[in-house]
This record gives sequence, C-alpha cells and structure tokens, in this order.
Amino acid sequence: MGLKNRKAIRILKRTVASALAACALLCLAGCGTSGWRYTPVTDVNDLEGRRVAVLLSWEADYYLTGREDMEILRYDAVSDMLMAIKSGVVDLMAFDELGAKGVVAGAEGLELVEEPFGYTGYTLYFGGGEEALRDDFNAFLEEYKQTEAFTDHMERLRSFDGETYIPPEIELTGTGDILNVAIEGEGFPRTFMEGGAAIPTGFDVEALELFANSRNYQLVFYVSTYENMVYGLQSGLYDAAAGYLTDLNEEEAIASGLLTSEALDIVPLNFVQKNRETVNLRTAET
Repeated sequence: MGLKNRKAIRILKRTVASALAACALLCLAGCGTSGWRYTPVTDVNDLEGRRVAVLLSWEADYYLTGREDMEILRYDAVSDMLMAIKSGVVDLMAFDELGAKGVVAGAEGLELVEEPFGYTGYTLYFGGGEEALRDDFNAFLEEYKQTEAFTDHMERLRSFDGETYIPPEIELTGTGDILNVAIEGEGFPRTFMEGGAAIPTGFDVEALELFANSRNYQLVFYVSTYENMVYGLQSGLYDAAAGYLTDLNEEEAIASGLLTSEALDIVPLNFVQKNRETVNLRTAET
C-alpha cells in the first residue's frame, strides 16, 4: 500500500488521545468473560496460534507480519481492538511500549506483557533534497546520545506510565535560519499540542529543540497529517517532519523520495492481554 493510500491510517496516529478515552469507557473487567481462562503469555516468541490484534500499518503490524505462530487481525482504531479483546475475538493486542502503557492505563482489566517481542526506532523525515540537513541532524544525534540530557530522555521514556509526559526545560535560543517542521499534533506522547500552548511538546520534539539550539535554527512548527507531511516534504514546504515515524516504515519513505534520520530513540514492542482479575471465578478455571 503506497503512501498516498495511508491517509486514513495515519490520521489514527493523531487520534490516540480520543481512542484511549474510549478505552476507559469500555470497562473490560467482568464483561463477556464467563468461561474465559487466564492463560498468560509465557513465551513472546511462540504464541501457539493465538489471535493478535494490531493497528493497520502501525509498528506492530510491520513487525509481526509473516510470523507463523499467530493469527493477525488488523483494526483501524484502538477502541475496535478493545472490543475485540473484551469479547474474545482476539487473545492479545500489540503496540509499541508507549501505546501499550497508554491502553493499560486507560482501560480496566488489562495488563502489559513485560517481555518485548521486538523493538522500533522513531525517526525524522526530510525532503529529498535535504541531505545536508539530514546528515547534520544525524551528527547532532551522535553528540546528543553522549549527554546527560539524552540519559534523562531515556529514563523518562522507560518510566512513562501511559498518562503523564514530563518535558525537560528547553529554552529555544536559535536566531539564525528558519527550520520548518511538520508534526503530528495529537501523537501523544511523542508529538502533541497541550491546551493553550504555542508550540508542540513530546519525546520527538525534545531532540528537535536541542538540535535547533545547537545549530542556531529558529523552529517553526506546523500541525499536520501524515499525508500532508509527505506532500509538504516532497514540495519543499517543510524541511523536516516528526511524530511516530517508525524505522520499520523506512523503505516506503525512501521509495517516496524522502530521507530518514537515524533513530531518535529505541522503544520496545509489547503485547497487552487480559489480566487475572478479568476472570469470572464462578465459571472459569484459574
């Protein structure tokens, strides 16, 4: 499926907050679970034919496609996945760790499978003629990853509770050329706009702000959709784009004439399953 056909899919990445709000309303515990047995995952590399829900063309879909020990069911929304696991249509859901923690925090009766089944890195996209900018950003990343600021970034990333993003204090100091950056405005917690804020925040934004300060750029952000990001980069309207841009999709981005950076950070991919408390003890074995 080409980039032009992914508009509906990528809009999902801007509506995570809405989907997670729907999660809270589903209240899984005790709903449709009579006869269900608690059979937690013991080996993420052998799912014994279990049915796994993924979001279409998201990280877990790319990573799990081709595995023969499971059946993959693809959905367009987190709320649909939750209905599927509540009703027993699927046994597991699969996300990146940040998304998995958000779902567990937003819905009752779920737990994170702690062992990752894989990893993904999140990148920036650049226009096809921006090799020098991409290379300079990669050079900055190499420097950044040796600093206390990056150590703090990774500690906050690993300790993310699914609900609270705590940003570092970064004052923008650049006074030179303008760097036009398109971002996903509702891609919590990687790129998002808080109420009343003039500029976005999130884990992806941190590296951009530090890069701009280091290279004396003035940052100008544009809240966008994935499709508009791609067209804007191709046309030269934007210099860079950020927001849940996985390295698992790198080949497709390059085929569309875009450039990708090295990974800003690496995030585990995890399964989510119903927890033991979801069992109806009157009718299910435990």
